[in-house]
Amino acid sequence: MGKSEIAIQRAIEKASKADVKCTFIVIDFLTNKIEGAPFGFAFDRGCFHSLNSDEERKSFAENVAVHLEEDGLWLSIIGNADERRDGPGPPQRTARDIVNSVEPYFEILSLVSSHFGSNHPNPPRAWVCLMRKRRFA
Repeated sequence: MGKSEIAIQRAIEKASKADVKCTFIVIDFLTNKIEGAPFGFAFDRGCFHSLNSDEERKSFAENVAVHLEEDGLWLSIIGNADERRDGPGPPQRTARDIVNSVEPYFEILSLVSSHFGSNHPNPPRAWVCLMRKRRFA
């Protein structure tokens, strides 16, 4: 079983325990459109920050926008470059990296420095970024 399948299985278990109805799928988001779009909300934890170039992140942001309805919201939890780290952890991005990549497609409503939810004593720092899809003229 691959990482994606394990993540989906854990998500199904958590949704079931919370008595929440969700549909989970494994898809290459950068090359395929998700059925059922447009959606009102998108959540990302661990995808956006894994893309190394501004162009890749812009492409990702544009694809999120394509999948959202007018005024749709995107919440992204992103590795934060404001911490020096000796060990492993999520890729780190600056606030400028985020703004440069999402600005053409999203209005940033909130960009807050926080930490990843974790049972580690010192969880990695994260950006919690809430964005609204821009209305195109």
